[in-house]
This record gives sequence, C-alpha cells and structure tokens, in this order.
Amino acid sequence: MTGVTLRLAGLLAGIVLAGCSGSDQTTGKAGEAEGSGVADKTGAAAGESVFDPMLETIDKAKQVEQLSEDRVRQLNQQLEEAEGSK
Repeated sequence: MTGVTLRLAGLLAGIVLAGCSGSDQTTGKAGEAEGSGVADKTGAAAGESVFDPMLETIDKAKQVEQLSEDRVRQLNQQLEEAEGSK
C-alpha cells in the first residue's frame, strides 16, 4: 500500500507542478501584448481595467463641466458688454 501512496503522491506533485508552470504562449507574449493593444483571452485589451468605463465617464463629465463653465463665462462677458453700452 505504501507503493501506491508514493506513486499517487508523485503523480499529484507532477500535476501540480505542470499546472503551475506557464507555457511560452502565455508568459512569452504577455510583455508584447501590454503595449500593443492586443486583446487577451477575456477580450480585454492589455492595460485595461474594470474601472476604465467609470474613468471614461468621469472624464466626459469633466469635459461637460468645462464646456458649461466656458459658456457661462461667454454669457457673462456678453452681459457685461451689453450693460456697458446702455
């Protein structure tokens, strides 16, 4: 029985080591994919995160806020010019 247990332990160790080792396909190309925009197995491009859509939304909101502030400045300037001409 000790021989069977030993063989089973060896087989289990081999499976664990084989599962933990990376193949050339995943480890060798990971560095290349980072800057190239190549999608990984999940479909996400390298460098993207789950927070990207939220960050894009925040950026859009900042742009809209900037446009609004610019418009307010423009309207205030027009009002001041109109008041000065009376």
